[in-house]
Amino acid sequence: MGEVSEDELLAAARAGRVLDCGDADALGRVDAVLLRRCCQELKGLIDRRGIRLRRAEIMGCADLSGLEIPFSLRFAECAFDEPLVVEGAQLFELMLTGCIRLPGLLANGVQIRRDLDLSGTHLDSAHKTSASTSKSAAIWLCESDISTFAVLGGGLVVMARRCRADRVAWAAVSIRSATAGSGHGLASEVPAVKRVPPPWLR
Repeated sequence: MGEVSEDELLAAARAGRVLDCGDADALGRVDAVLLRRCCQELKGLIDRRGIRLRRAEIMGCADLSGLEIPFSLRFAECAFDEPLVVEGAQLFELMLTGCIRLPGLLANGVQIRRDLDLSGTHLDSAHKTSASTSKSAAIWLCESDISTFAVLGGGLVVMARRCRADRVAWAAVSIRSATAGSGHGLASEVPAVKRVPPPWLR
């Protein structure tokens, strides 16, 4: 599949509709720089239903750190070249469902007004951040504030070592099933401050 243009992405985002970037055989390419531009310079043009991508390959580092994004970000059946970075960002909602490759979620200090949903997403790398120079993790959520951390349906498949979620504040955790790949599992070394996280996230 070809690369999604700015006009294509904006047309879908203005209408609040899902942009199907690829098909069953191939993913459509979306430049990570374009994604950040839509969330920063062009965010006034985006419908409240947000940017909704399906079967997209996000090319490059999707670095949305520090941005205030007042609409949903939804990625279904997508693949990321590099970790998704939302450190210190203020998000309305972040949905990563059924993603076939996510090398990591670096989200220390993120504030998410509604849901963080990682249903059925495969994470396959571990990273260090400034929160800890000695430990690595696939998911970093230290000192974040999230309304609902949801892992539903197919569960979260993690191929890297762990999730670090020290000093997280969340209002609820919605779990139906969660599985861990490669025998590593998910763990947080310090419980959340509002609710005790589920056993697989401790």
